[in-house]
Amino acid sequence: MKMKCFILCSTIYICLMSLSCSTHPYTIPVDEIEDVKVARFDSLVLQYVAEKDSLKRQELIANVGDFWGIYNYHLLGLKDAPDFYNGLSSFMNDTVVAKIYNDAMSQYADMSNLEQQLSLISARYRVLFPQSAPLTFQSHISALNLPIAT
Repeated sequence: MKMKCFILCSTIYICLMSLSCSTHPYTIPVDEIEDVKVARFDSLVLQYVAEKDSLKRQELIANVGDFWGIYNYHLLGLKDAPDFYNGLSSFMNDTVVAKIYNDAMSQYADMSNLEQQLSLISARYRVLFPQSAPLTFQSHISALNLPIAT
């Protein structure tokens, strides 16, 4: 009797585990999928550091939003002017950061596959959370300070 119960319970457990570990992803039907573009924040920071005109630097970061402050003040720990530009410039010109940046630019020169996947995620998000603001995606180089920023 115990053996039959054990076999039955084992069979049910194996069936449930195989169903839960299915290779078929949970899908949400979406009406339309808009192309998502990843804003290359990493390239923008490099352009910002290379730009000598402070007015043009302000134009570069005008549409970045809150991530500019989060990246510079919280992730990198930079202080306000006048040390801010020098600190950011020193960070971006560091040999390790420059190597990581160049490697990331070559590895992710074409982000179309990633953008296609993010477009599907964004469409699913809009179905699940219709009242929420649309998702935006930005890339950045953390230089191993922090593995990910959300």
